[in-house]
Amino acid sequence: MPRQSTALEKLLEQESKLQTAIRAAKRKAAAAAAEVEGERCRIIGAAVVAEMKAAPDFARTLDGVIERHTTNPKDRAALGLKTAEKKSQPAVAVQVKKSEQVSA
Repeated sequence: MPRQSTALEKLLEQESKLQTAIRAAKRKAAAAAAEVEGERCRIIGAAVVAEMKAAPDFARTLDGVIERHTTNPKDRAALGLKTAEKKSQPAVAVQVKKSEQVSA
């Protein structure tokens, strides 16, 4: 019977190694997907900023969308928006600096 337990131990060791490899592969795939999503967002953002500069009506509409959907205090601060506590205040226009221009 010692032979069976040795075989079982080898299989359990293989299983453990495979689980470790699977976790590493999942982390790598998630990181790659996050990188693709980040690039996609950068491209879309550049196109939206370009359109905001070209079309004031679009910029005003988008200001309202940004105001409603940006809830993280750090994100709001980065965009120059008032904190969520003062949500009853009118929407603040997002200013696009010339240095932030990105060609789409």
